[in-house]
Amino acid sequence: MRDRLIATFVGSASALIQRQPCKVYWITVSPGTLATQAGIEIYDGFDIGGRKAWRVDTGQAIHVVFDPPINCETGVYIRAVDTLKSYTVGYAPKKWPEE
Repeated sequence: MRDRLIATFVGSASALIQRQPCKVYWITVSPGTLATQAGIEIYDGFDIGGRKAWRVDTGQAIHVVFDPPINCETGVYIRAVDTLKSYTVGYAPKKWPEE
């Protein structure tokens, strides 16, 4: 049995991260300007029509670890809101491709 790896995605705008069931383990969020509110949302789905699984509004850089991880049954979509500069999300597909 091999260890499963965590995939990462770095973005600065809303994006479809994965089109298959996944678990989201962590996210790092950076606003454009310190003390200026920036928001980010994680959806279980292909767009904002999916189930909203998590949201944060912050005025500073933060790193959040999800324990247990966020379970996304359809896919993972990240919606960047307001003055978000960048984000990095750590996730793992529930079924990794065979090597």
